[in-house]
Amino acid sequence: MESLADDINHGCSVRDIEAILDKVDFRHDKEQTYQYGLNAIMAAIKRGSTSILKVIINSTFFQRRRKQILCNEIPALIYYTADVASLSSIKSICSILATALPSQDINEAIQRLNEDGFSALHLAAIDGNNHAAKHLVQIGADPKQQSLDGNTALTLSIACKRSRFWKFILPSSNVNSKDEDGDTPLMFAAWRKEPALVSDLIEAGADINAVSRHGSTALWNAVYRSCPEVVLTLLKANADMKVCCEGTHLFLEDESFDEEERSIKKIYVSTPRSLLWVAIDRANDTKREKDSLTVIGLLIESGYDLRQEKWIKVFKKSSPSGALRSQDIPKTIFENEDLRTFLLSLYRKPLYLKDICRDCVREIHRRHHSEISYPNWVYNLGVGKRMSDFLTLDYLATCL
Repeated sequence: MESLADDINHGCSVRDIEAILDKVDFRHDKEQTYQYGLNAIMAAIKRGSTSILKVIINSTFFQRRRKQILCNEIPALIYYTADVASLSSIKSICSILATALPSQDINEAIQRLNEDGFSALHLAAIDGNNHAAKHLVQIGADPKQQSLDGNTALTLSIACKRSRFWKFILPSSNVNSKDEDGDTPLMFAAWRKEPALVSDLIEAGADINAVSRHGSTALWNAVYRSCPEVVLTLLKANADMKVCCEGTHLFLEDESFDEEERSIKKIYVSTPRSLLWVAIDRANDTKREKDSLTVIGLLIESGYDLRQEKWIKVFKKSSPSGALRSQDIPKTIFENEDLRTFLLSLYRKPLYLKDICRDCVREIHRRHHSEISYPNWVYNLGVGKRMSDFLTLDYLATCL
């Protein structure tokens, strides 16, 4: 039995395979002998021999319990077939594999989920195997089919960072599908910090403001992940800036602060957080500080209403407030006086930069404040001079 797959690879005939199968000692370890049989099936598929494949599947070896186990392997075997077999033989091989199922229906076999809840196309998405996926779609695999936990081939490819695959599968996918937690492909793309994919999804009709079961949105994910490019793309598409939630880790491997954080799914447990609060909190991480400050600038430039952040008004220029508990405010606020002063000035006198463009800023200055230098006039708007990372005088003068 150990040499069955090798015999097939070396060109063994159908009659020889039948003789070998007749000699199998079923008293051997069932799991071990099953694996040998599975290897033989894969060898027959790779060889493209439908006659040998039929003999193996219909043999006594794969009766009763082993045949039930074989049914669970159908998705993996069909995926393997799409990867190694010629296009002309794929459908006939899949038809033979389908005979292991009670219905013997090839369409059911192609869409069948394994014990982990994935179909053949889902497995191709996880591996980023475009070659196999194209063959699977050609024989009837549905790109919109969801896994046991609600993911499609598109969301799985985003989760596994398979950029070539999602470019292939996106046109035939449901861009607004939701998994069991209510997360959409756009939320996955925002979390994975993929601005080009976010743009493609929006262009394909993705719901910008879809809300997950836990209350998060694509914009909230992008802000938490400190990705200015994705934040800007979503803001340009009019994403809702009033979202406030606890947030959830979509992929725990992305969080490497400590084991305790990695072990939980919710980010701000029992404490919903606004976009600005999250951006300020993330600025406390030195690796994310620059990007998080840029995100804060983008939010304010897009018209974020700081007056909804009630905790900002308690600060004074000289010292942070002790009236609130430390967990009520981002830690960064205590340590960054410039940021505190800047937010206070905008809270008291909101400056909606979305209504200002490069042309009209200087025109307003020319018409109404010609006696004051342009830099001084901009400074008098309440934007702090020392904010080096965002909304500086140079930013206002050249970028708006």
